[in-house]
Amino acid sequence: METKLILFCILSLVMGIIFIATGIYFLSSKFLKKLNEASGKNSKEVLKKNFRYSKGCGYVSLALGFLTLLWTVIIFLFPAYLTTLALVYMIFLLAAVVFLVFIMK
Repeated sequence: METKLILFCILSLVMGIIFIATGIYFLSSKFLKKLNEASGKNSKEVLKKNFRYSKGCGYVSLALGFLTLLWTVIIFLFPAYLTTLALVYMIFLLAAVVFLVFIMK
């Protein structure tokens, strides 16, 4: 194994854990409470929109975290397919960003 590949796998593993931690935080009631306080309005429509934002971002972050962890394991096991797997991973990242854009409308 190359040193660069091992370092890359370690960084990907850390990023996956960070995505998962962020998703758990976005799904917590503590974050939703802070988001509602920051919006300044307590109308039913704003609260519903904030709930949708926090849940959508939380689930997308969790999915990206688990995808990143899975991708790290696959890269570690099959380093010969690094470029192909990186392209597939980027497509999933782009799909997640597009999903978030549609949630925020």
